[in-house]
Amino acid sequence: MKFNTPSDNFFSPAFYRQGIVFLSDRMEKGLSKTTSDGTGKRFLDLFYIKKTDRGNWMEPEPLRGEVNGKFNEGPVVFSKDFSTMYFTRNNYVSNRAEKNSKNVNVLKIFRADAKDGEWIVKGPMYFNSDDNSMGHPALSVSGTSMIFSSDMPWGYGGSDLYMVNWEGGERWSSPINLGPKVNTEGNELFPFMFSDSILYFSSDGHKGVGGLDIYESNYYNGGWDAPLNLGAPINSSHDDFSFIMDSTGVNGYFSSSRNGLVDKIYSFEKHPPQLILAMKVSDSKSKSPVSNAEVKVFSKGKLLKAYTTNSAGGLKLELHPERSYKFTIDHPDYFLINSEVSTVGIKFSEVLDHPIELRKIILDKPTIWQGISFKKKTFELKLTSGDAMQRLLTFLNDNPRVSVEIGAFTDSRGSDAENNYLTQQRAELVVSYLVSQGVKASRLTAKGYGETKLLNRCVNGLLCIEEDHETNNRVEFTIKGIAKDSSLP
Repeated sequence: MKFNTPSDNFFSPAFYRQGIVFLSDRMEKGLSKTTSDGTGKRFLDLFYIKKTDRGNWMEPEPLRGEVNGKFNEGPVVFSKDFSTMYFTRNNYVSNRAEKNSKNVNVLKIFRADAKDGEWIVKGPMYFNSDDNSMGHPALSVSGTSMIFSSDMPWGYGGSDLYMVNWEGGERWSSPINLGPKVNTEGNELFPFMFSDSILYFSSDGHKGVGGLDIYESNYYNGGWDAPLNLGAPINSSHDDFSFIMDSTGVNGYFSSSRNGLVDKIYSFEKHPPQLILAMKVSDSKSKSPVSNAEVKVFSKGKLLKAYTTNSAGGLKLELHPERSYKFTIDHPDYFLINSEVSTVGIKFSEVLDHPIELRKIILDKPTIWQGISFKKKTFELKLTSGDAMQRLLTFLNDNPRVSVEIGAFTDSRGSDAENNYLTQQRAELVVSYLVSQGVKASRLTAKGYGETKLLNRCVNGLLCIEEDHETNNRVEFTIKGIAKDSSLP
């Protein structure tokens, strides 16, 4: 950002009214000139910088009121209405640093309320500890949860992230560690809650690019999931931290030491990932490409557009993030295929390979349609046949060009005449169901074959077990023709 000055630290931005509040050790009239023994620079204070309607930044000015004291102030977060602020500072009383039993001056989280344009410090949060540091507060959008960093004992490493929940009035719950997926043996710092379930933070304990890296974790099914490294250009080989993003999820700021020994504030604009579907349609047996296949694209139940595969069987489509797509892939010589692709949860630009294999239509080749079965020596369907009948209906609806013979077969028990009549009735029952569901009758032929095509040795007079007889009780479908135009009768 242009308001960074070369030799001063600028970091930890927080959204505030028409601009941001940040930390800096820059020299400022009216603020303490006392320097830190650790850094040799002036102690950190909170500054506000306003952005004009034209996108220009005004001069930074210290926050008014009691928040900027003699020692370091730290990262801050504001309530949604900007009336309350939670901020980090060194623990001190009457301008004297307080030290714990280990002779360490710890950090604490304080609350301040806005009054007449100034910030009035109400005091430290009650869950602070005199022995361990607590800082870097972050609020959920609802304002009912706060996440912060602390080096409390019994954690997973140096500094871990903890959560407290608002219980009414000034009362917050006891801190709960966010767990081992988020926290490591290293340090987890600078949390920011984009929503009540999306957390950004910095860590030097997860596998990263270098130094502190910025990560994203989502609250799911009662816990925080494994963090995702945001990668370049947000993360660099130096420290990257204090990531914030506006409610649109497009614009934001973060801090980094990538260009020198001091920290600077950077802005970013988040572009949606570019997602390209690379479909390759081929023959299921020969694996040769299928050109001129029609690909229809659907989303949210609506047809978006129809495309045709090229001479190499290929097709490239640009997809939108966070959306589900359905495809139908059709060719006059092949059975239609339905396919689905989802871009939900894909964070980065990617080429999505999507191979499709089409099965060639072969005329006069009978195929057993598994699952359609009848009660013994009747033409009454068993209840278990429902799914198979629906699959057959779907197949015919998906392939409107084909005309089909429905053939029924039975075992050798009973006379030939009885079996011929039985199987004809079975075949006609299947056809009647399909016609009742909208399939054109002209596409369907019913044929009863009786016991003329047994699949095993169970002929007349030979004793067989029931399972062997049942093998011969079946329904087959055979494609008898392919219309060039599916609208033709």
